[in-house]
Amino acid sequence: MPISSVRSCPFVAGPMITDPSRFVGRREELALLVHRMDGAQPTSVNVVGERRIGKSSLLYHFFQTWEQRVSSPSRFVVVYLDLQAKTPPNEATFYQALGRALARQPAVQRVESLRRSLLAPPRTYQDFSVLLEQFTDHVLLPVFCLDEFEVLLKSVPPGAAETKPISNTSG
Repeated sequence: MPISSVRSCPFVAGPMITDPSRFVGRREELALLVHRMDGAQPTSVNVVGERRIGKSSLLYHFFQTWEQRVSSPSRFVVVYLDLQAKTPPNEATFYQALGRALARQPAVQRVESLRRSLLAPPRTYQDFSVLLEQFTDHVLLPVFCLDEFEVLLKSVPPGAAETKPISNTSG
């Protein structure tokens, strides 16, 4: 088989799929993500599995197509963040990156008070909690697609997770 044929096959492990037209299958997984997000009580979901099985592609594809999948897209603000790209990940850079990603979303740009709040991105768990309350006031639910989340967990100093669990912000 020529190499060009192998590269065009979507079932060969390669880099993350970013072109939605090349994403194939995973309907059940996408439906589960939508169900958890769009239900009466949205819940946090962790996408876990062995290396190189397409978790990043699934998460990114969901980020690209969520508006066509949920019943009321105006209720949500969805951001995608590759935590492996943020080095070194720490609390301040994590919250700042989330704040910048939120600020870029059209739904946030339309709400002046949210846009202003994000001019100086949050740096701490407390700052971020206050920001999330503002989203609640505007009946907007932020959804965070955090790729390589375990990288962030590795950066939490021993004992720190007991006082302010960074993982409570996912979902």
